Amino acid sequence: MIDPQTVSPRDYYRSLYEDWKASGVSVGVFCRQASVKYATFRYWSKKFAREGHNVPGFTELRINGAEPAPVAVLNFPNGASISFARLPDSGWLRELIG
Repeated sequence: MIDPQTVSPRDYYRSLYEDWKASGVSVGVFCRQASVKYATFRYWSKKFAREGHNVPGFTELRINGAEPAPVAVLNFPNGASISFARLPDSGWLRELIG
């Protein structure tokens, strides 16, 4: 656990949040063990949980089990990619990567 005197409140509660997630105990038990106020911890944990839901992602989509050879593949720096069975509209593509 990090010292709350040496870091920002956000970093301190982020560390507590990660410790709680790894602990497998309820919020109430964790707060008692860590000597932190339940309401304050819940405020921060809800904030961090919402941040996790805002992470964009991709899901593989297969139609009728067919896997045509892609005519184009768009690779993103984070490792994600999109394969196209036919060329997309250039305006749509510009909006997607813009």
